[in-house]
Amino acid sequence: MTIAEIGTVLAGVTFAASSYLYIQDTIMAKITPSIATFGILTVVNFSQLIALISKGVWHVVPFTTVGFMQALIVFIIAIKGGMFYFRAVDLIAVTGALFGFILWITHQNAAYNIYVLNAVIAITFIPLITKAFKEPTLETKLPWQSNLLASILLLFTITSTAPYVWIVPVRQFVCSLLVNIGISLPGVRRKSRRSF
Repeated sequence: MTIAEIGTVLAGVTFAASSYLYIQDTIMAKITPSIATFGILTVVNFSQLIALISKGVWHVVPFTTVGFMQALIVFIIAIKGGMFYFRAVDLIAVTGALFGFILWITHQNAAYNIYVLNAVIAITFIPLITKAFKEPTLETKLPWQSNLLASILLLFTITSTAPYVWIVPVRQFVCSLLVNIGISLPGVRRKSRRSF
C-alpha cells in the first residue's frame, strides 16, 4: 500500500467516526448545527463527489462520501428537531454558495467544478467557523478534534501538485483547524466580548 492509500483508509475511517460522534451529539441536542452549512454541504458534497470520480481523484472519494452522508443526516435531524443555528452570516454564505454553484452549472467542467465547489464549501464554512468563535458552546469538541485528525490524515492522500488533487484535503484541513481553534479558546472570546 502507498502512503496515499493508507491515508485514504485512515482518513475515511477517522472521518466516519467523527461524523458518527457529530450525528450522535446532534441527536442528543448537545450541539446546534448551522443549517445553512449542512444544507449546502449536502448538495455540494454530492456534486463534488461526482466531479472527483470523473477526474479520477479516488483518494478523496471515501472522505467526500462520508461528508455527504453526514451533512445530509445532520441537516435532516436539525430540520426535524427544529433546533438549528441561522444568522445573517449564514444568509451571506448561502448566497455566495448558490452563486458558485450556478457558475459550476454553467461551465460543466469537472476540474472547474472541484475548484468552484471548494470555494463554495469554504464560504459555507464561514457561519460554522464564526459560530465556533462566537458561541463555542453550540459545538462539542470530540467530533471536531477527530475531524481535525481525519483532515491531517487526508493531507497524506495528496499525490500530485495539480490543484484539483490537493484542493480538497487542504481546504478541509484549514476549515477543520479554524473550527477547532474557535471551540478551544472560549476564555479568549469572553475577554474580547467584555472589552467592547
